[in-house]
Amino acid sequence: MRQDPASRLTFDPKNISNILNKHFATCGQRLAAKMPHSEKHYSDYLQLTNSLNYTSQLDSFVFIPITERDIELEIITLPTKKAEGLYSCPSRIIKCAKLILSKPLADIFNRLIETGIYPNKLEILKIIPIYKVEDETE
Repeated sequence: MRQDPASRLTFDPKNISNILNKHFATCGQRLAAKMPHSEKHYSDYLQLTNSLNYTSQLDSFVFIPITERDIELEIITLPTKKAEGLYSCPSRIIKCAKLILSKPLADIFNRLIETGIYPNKLEILKIIPIYKVEDETE
């Protein structure tokens, strides 16, 4: 893992995680800074012809509420043998309780989407490095 522009290597796990975090947390800004400036406004790309009658649809958004069944179907797809997620609740427990959890979860998710207010705990990002084929130093 390169530590700095002087090409020194580091093998300290904490230092490596800090370097990777800094890289992935800033790569979006760095890529955006490299984008060429455009004279066009983003809305220029959204113009649809009146003959297709799509323009009226651009002014509206339809939200179809999440149902209990939607939640149950998603819970069924959780992998059972994988490690727990960020909050350490085994998926087998969630699967066993899907009929109990589906109604409150559907209500919560629908409320989040309707209000646009999301708790900070739901905004967690987990960055997992994927090393090149054989060389973990790159």
